[in-house]
Amino acid sequence: MGRSLSINYNDMFKINKKVIFIAFVVCLFFLGLGVNDITHIYRDTHQLKFADFSPLIPYIISGSIFFYILYIKKDKTAA
Repeated sequence: MGRSLSINYNDMFKINKKVIFIAFVVCLFFLGLGVNDITHIYRDTHQLKFADFSPLIPYIISGSIFFYILYIKKDKTAA
């Protein structure tokens, strides 16, 4: 009579991968903006300091995590 509510985790994982891919693309976009800013700093001062690279560290770390989840980590439900 009544339907049982079942959750298809495979579909949730596909949606999750789409969201993670969008976050990965956003990270790449901001990394590109940061690299562009660093090249302008270097062009003006002809020297680079660690403080010039420090705004990029969160994007590098999060982008590498997203890359790991999307392309390196194997799905446990896949046979």
